[in-house]
Amino acid sequence: MHENLDKLIPELPLWNNGAGIDPESWVNSFARCDHAAGYALLFWPDFVLYDDCVFLSQPDPQHYADWLSSCHGDKTRVEGLMNHQHILDMFCNSEMKPTKELVAHIGRLLKDMWSCKLKRDFPDRPIRVECYGDDSDDLIDYQITVFHDRGEAL
Repeated sequence: MHENLDKLIPELPLWNNGAGIDPESWVNSFARCDHAAGYALLFWPDFVLYDDCVFLSQPDPQHYADWLSSCHGDKTRVEGLMNHQHILDMFCNSEMKPTKELVAHIGRLLKDMWSCKLKRDFPDRPIRVECYGDDSDDLIDYQITVFHDRGEAL
């Protein structure tokens, strides 16, 4: 999963008078504990159960009821819609313009980490994590969502 970090982090080769720096040393040069705690919210979220649904955060009851009504009681669809996140929106204040490869890489990381977290927290529930957008050139199309696999189509 991390084999292409030298290509995904464009400033690595600029370090050490052009000799470059490895990703671990680069992270160690800039890493802050408070930022790590913040990023953990993205990569290892505290999923919650509500009305036999899983959510990234506690839903507002009225908001949930409105979605449930508009989706004609389809909880899988409600989960998928309420949990969907655009990868770029998670980093909306970034000064860096990410590449398609970098956004896809972050999406795959999120999918793997969220899947592991959900299996750990809810081992008896068939919960899926899906990423979308890999075939798009528009980076805002890269999305991730979470929903129970109830055998229904999203």
